[in-house]
Parts: sequence; structure tokens; C-alpha cells
Amino acid sequence: MLQALPESIGALNSLKRLSLACSFTTGNKVLRELPASFANLTALEELYLDKCKVLKNLPVGPWKRLRILHMRECKSITELPDQVGDWISLKEWNMAKCIALTQLPESVGQLQSLEDLVLSKCKSLRSLPSTLGHCSSLVWLDVRGCKRLTELPSSLSQTPLRVLDLGQCKALDTRIPIMASLQELRINWVVSMDLIPSELHDCVVMIESG
Repeated sequence: MLQALPESIGALNSLKRLSLACSFTTGNKVLRELPASFANLTALEELYLDKCKVLKNLPVGPWKRLRILHMRECKSITELPDQVGDWISLKEWNMAKCIALTQLPESVGQLQSLEDLVLSKCKSLRSLPSTLGHCSSLVWLDVRGCKRLTELPSSLSQTPLRVLDLGQCKALDTRIPIMASLQELRINWVVSMDLIPSELHDCVVMIESG
């Protein structure tokens, strides 16, 4: 199982796809950090870090070509730096089960190409960036199982969002903003209908708990 990467990896300035994802059920529990030179991989288009469960840092670079970032079950990452706003080509970002993640930087609003954002079961996440509505390509937002999330940013009303999953968001206590393009609003019994504007009632899809 991968335990470390050399500093020399930063010299791979033509590297487009990198997978450090662990296929074992238990995940990778030995890779704790990435070298600072990791930020120099400016040609990256796809990066997979799934199940790097004790990874604490992500040395972020000006990855302007990055299109796909999967970091599911990176359970020790608590926050990300403002430089994520430089990922101007990012379309798909999956952070499901990043259970220690407490927040996302406001610079997320600079991600004009972002279409799919998955934050399901990020159990420590209490809020979303107020700038999220500036993501002018965002069509899919999954925050199901974010049990400490209390509200959604009002700026979401500016997005072309089509699918919003709020299943198991039991702490939600603020009215959901009206989104004109929304087609599916996925909820279950823990989300009060009182928080859903009448304009969105036709979009509601009741889902099973879990």
C-alpha cells in the first residue's frame, strides 16, 4: 500500500491523470501527507484520492486544467485553501464522506465551470460558501447526510441548479431559496415542508432514509 510520494513527483509537468485512490475496503491508512511539490503538477486534468483516509493535506497548485477531482472518504481533511478558486476548468468535484471537513473556502464561487458538487455525508460541514451561487454552471448539488448543515446560501437562486439532494439534512432550519431551473428537490421526512417555498413543491421527490 502506498505510504509516501517523493518530492520529485513535482517534476512531472506533463502528468494529466493521477490516481492515488485505494481499492481496498479499509482504505489507505498510511498515506498522511503529500509533498509540497505536488502543487507543481500544473498539467493535471484528473485527480483521484478516494479512501486516503488519513491524508491531512492537499498541496494545492494553480491547476487550471483540472476537470475532475474525486476525494471521497478523505476522512482527515478538515479544510481546503483559498487557491481552489484557481481551478477554473473543474467540472466534477466529489467529496462524499469527508467527515472532518468543516467548511469550503469562499473562493469556490470562482469555479465557473463546476457542474457537479458532491458533499454527501460530510457530517462536520455546517455551512456552504455564500459565493456558491456564483458557480454559473452548477447543475447538481448533493449534500444529503450533512447532518449539521443549517442553511443554504441565498445565492443558489442565481444558479442553473437542476438537482438538489437534501436527504437527512436534519439540522436545516432556514427556508430554501427559490431556484428557477430546479427539476428535483430530494428530501425525506427529516426536512420540514415548511422550509420549501411553494414554487418548489412540484420539484419535491421523497426519498428513503439512509
